[in-house]
Amino acid sequence: MTDIVGDSALALWPINRADLAQRLRACRAALDIQAALTAFAVPGGGGLPTRIGLHVGELMLGPVGALDHFEYRAIGDAVNTASLIEGLNKHLGTRILASAATISGLPGIDSRRVGRFQLAGKAQALDIHELLPVPSPAQAAARAPFAAALGAFEAGDAVGARRDFQAALAIDPDDTVAAFYLKILHGLQQGLSDKLPKDGVIVMPK
Repeated sequence: MTDIVGDSALALWPINRADLAQRLRACRAALDIQAALTAFAVPGGGGLPTRIGLHVGELMLGPVGALDHFEYRAIGDAVNTASLIEGLNKHLGTRILASAATISGLPGIDSRRVGRFQLAGKAQALDIHELLPVPSPAQAAARAPFAAALGAFEAGDAVGARRDFQAALAIDPDDTVAAFYLKILHGLQQGLSDKLPKDGVIVMPK
């Protein structure tokens, strides 16, 4: 099932109970979309950047409207959360983000954990992962220092986090997520904030 929401598209795999096969289809579809867009020729160049957010959860399907105008829509927290995860890509400079519940246990899906985020209007933080196509040698080499940096950040170790995020960025200069965290750490160093977020949870603005 698909739906158009403004300039976005919502794709659903509705079943009675989310299983591994359905979550795997959703992740593969996201990766296939990005692969197709990479090869898509745009007049004047520049490509066609597209952001994707993936989440799994309960929702309701049914007619929404009044009088003589009804639309068949998906409603629920999972739909809103997926939209917020999609929007998080803009802040991190990524293309495909997914909640931990979406990718848990999936075979053949390459991903890296990018942190814990409390999305706008949500009370609980989510573990967020970035889905990746086949990583470049630089991306593969930067995995270890990035993971170490994220661990230090969540443990409140600003010095260690800064060192390891810088190491990751030195290996892969295109790592926009490492640059995102270094910007936060720079603000701490400049006295714009007095401490790292508790447990490394980044609260996103509304």
